[in-house]
Amino acid sequence: MFSKFSLKRSALFVLVASIAINASALENDPALNRLCVPVSPQEMGSSPGSILPCGKTPVPDSQSFRSLAKEYGVALGPQLSSPAKTLGINGFQFDLQFAVTSINKNEYYWQQGIDDRTPESQLVVSRVGLKKGLSASLELGTDVAYLIGSEMWTLGGYAKWGIHEMMDDFPINFSVKGSVSKTVGSAQLQLSMYGADVIVGKTFGLGGVVTVSPYLAYSPLWVVARSGILDSAPVEPNIVGQFVLPQESINVQRFGFGTRFVTGLFSFTPEFVLADNQQTITVNLGLNF
Repeated sequence: MFSKFSLKRSALFVLVASIAINASALENDPALNRLCVPVSPQEMGSSPGSILPCGKTPVPDSQSFRSLAKEYGVALGPQLSSPAKTLGINGFQFDLQFAVTSINKNEYYWQQGIDDRTPESQLVVSRVGLKKGLSASLELGTDVAYLIGSEMWTLGGYAKWGIHEMMDDFPINFSVKGSVSKTVGSAQLQLSMYGADVIVGKTFGLGGVVTVSPYLAYSPLWVVARSGILDSAPVEPNIVGQFVLPQESINVQRFGFGTRFVTGLFSFTPEFVLADNQQTITVNLGLNF
């Protein structure tokens, strides 16, 4: 009786462990082990219509990896969400941000390259951040972002300089900004993202109650994508098909516009960004001190 009980308990443990392992991957997590060229059913001995592994010597699908990494990078990369004018030497701001980025969900690289083979048409990223104004028209900030429906996070920071902010008679505000962020949380995909922004805008009062700051920006983004060691046939114990996708360096041209509204301690900044067949809509809520 003891042996039967031990056997049942062991089986239950294995089942629970298996469920826990399978549940660890969420719908928007990358599944880069599928981004290799499948072999034929005859070579693998698989039945027609089955999901084919890529054999013992997988051939990486570099183009699909590049396209997937680019769209991940646009969603997770540094966002602007602030006008040309800095916070000023005494300024300090806490931010809560939500960004919705469109993706090409019907493309092969999305249907094969993430855990959920039926992705939604957009990625939603939430961020929290801090900004501090400094002397000489400088502003520094940092943020933490999370891709909803995944285990992927980004850690980022930026520096902004209002080039002629101390000149009161200049008709517009003009600033430059540099950003960097890096993903954590995925063993399969690592992204390093670098942003550069050139921002022009104007700040004025409205009714003595609200400060309005519309702005336009040119915001190129550089995405460096690396994969971990991937197994093309994780459910086939008799096949050891490990491979690594080549590193990709991708440049994305982005153009954005938005407006920050400030009243009292609170700010609200809607923003729209165009980026190579993708669009991002961002809403930033700020608490100013």
